[in-house]
Amino acid sequence: MRDKDKIIFAAYFQIVDFSGDELQNYIPENTFNGAMYKLSQGFNRVLSYKLNRIKWKILVSGNLFITGDSGFHFHPEVTDDNKFEMIHEVVDCVVKNMTQNEKINAILLKDIYKFQTDGDSILRKSNFSKFEIEHDMIFYVDPSWKKFEDYLASVSSKYRVRTKKVMKVSSGLQRKELSLHDIQDNKEKLFELYMNVASRAPFNLAYLTPNYFHTMKEAMDDRFRIFGYYYKEELIAFVSVFRLAEHIEVSYVGLEYELNRKLSVYQRMLYDNIALGIDEGVEKIHYGRTAPEIKSTVGARPFEMYCYLKHTNPFSNFFIKPLTSYMKPKDWVLRNPFKENAYNS
Repeated sequence: MRDKDKIIFAAYFQIVDFSGDELQNYIPENTFNGAMYKLSQGFNRVLSYKLNRIKWKILVSGNLFITGDSGFHFHPEVTDDNKFEMIHEVVDCVVKNMTQNEKINAILLKDIYKFQTDGDSILRKSNFSKFEIEHDMIFYVDPSWKKFEDYLASVSSKYRVRTKKVMKVSSGLQRKELSLHDIQDNKEKLFELYMNVASRAPFNLAYLTPNYFHTMKEAMDDRFRIFGYYYKEELIAFVSVFRLAEHIEVSYVGLEYELNRKLSVYQRMLYDNIALGIDEGVEKIHYGRTAPEIKSTVGARPFEMYCYLKHTNPFSNFFIKPLTSYMKPKDWVLRNPFKENAYNS
C-alpha cells in the first residue's frame, strides 16, 4: 500500500486447505447427568459430524510456521488507529480479487499481541471473531551475562539445584550443530522426530514436509541452525532456531519421548538455548507457544496473543464465535526462577 511515492504498508498471506476434523479435540467433554447428558451427547455428535464436513480454503496472515505477527509491516509514520483499517482494506481487496478456483472460505489474522489490539473495532464490526491463543513465551537476556554461569547465579537456589540436576541427568547427551550435509543425511529421522511432537498437538493448521529443514538451511544459511542431540551415537532429538536481528526465534523441536523422560532432553534444550542467546549477545529468545509452564521455569515470560477469524459466508460466520469460544488456552501456573533483584524478576 502506497501513500504517494512511499510504501507505508506491506502484507503477506498464505492460503491453506483446512479440514474441520482438526477441531475434534475442542469438542467439550460431556459432564452432565440424566436427560441433559443425552442432550449434550446428541449436540456433540452433531457438532462432530459438522466438523468432519468442513473443507475450507483459509487466507492466513503471515507465516504459519513461525510464531508472531509476521504478516503485516507498517511504515513508522502509520498510527495505531490506522493499522487495522489498512489491514481490513487489504484483506477485503485480496478476497475479492481471488479467482473462482481460489475462492477463499475464511480469513485468519494470526498471532496479534495483546498490546497491538487497540483499534481493532473495525474488525469486530466486520464480524471477525476475536479469540485468545496460547501465549508467546519470551526470555529476556540480561546484558550483563557473559556466560551461562551468570544466568545460574541470577536464579534462586531452588531453581539452581533443578538446573544442575537436569545437567547431570542429561550428561550422556552429545549436542552437535548439523551442517547442510548432516541435515540431508538425517532428513527422514528429523522428520520422524518432528512428527513425534507435532502429532501430539491438539490442533495443527498445517504440517511441515520432509524437505523443510534442508530447504530452510539452504536458503537461510547461518540464520537458520539445527542442533541435534545424540544418545549412544543415535540422533534422538533436535531443536531448530532462527537468528533474526536482535533475537533468537526457537522454531521446531523433535523428540523421542521415552528418552526425553529418562534424560530430561527438552529441559536441557531450554537451557542450551539460553546459553546460545548469551553467546550470541541477543536481547531475547522467543520460545514460542506450547509448554508454557516448563518454559516459565527457566525464566520465559508470557505475552498474550489473539487471532481474528471470519468466514466469507455470513450464515457460516454466525457459527464461528461459539466455535472459537472452545479454543481458549488451558490454565497453567506461571513460575519465576529469578531472585528478587534479578534482571528478569
